[in-house]
Amino acid sequence: MAVESEADRRQFFNSDDFGVEVTIGASTFDAIFDHEYVETNGMGSHKPVLHCLESDLSAVAIDAVASVSGTNYIVKEIQKDGTGMAMAILEKQ
Repeated sequence: MAVESEADRRQFFNSDDFGVEVTIGASTFDAIFDHEYVETNGMGSHKPVLHCLESDLSAVAIDAVASVSGTNYIVKEIQKDGTGMAMAILEKQ
């Protein structure tokens, strides 16, 4: 028996709270956008990532364009965690 439903998890991404509205192709959904600073081999950059429900990414293809707050990104990787949640690793277009 699941502890929470997809509807319960969807509330976590509500754009009225922590989430932002994301458009990928014909789909629009709320997600949490993380644009953290990372350093690799002495070089710093930002790593844009979307945290969202796995079902929101079910029809998303690699190299699809994701629009987040007026900025376009390319979906480079989708990582599912097995609990119904997923991350889309992005690259600024």
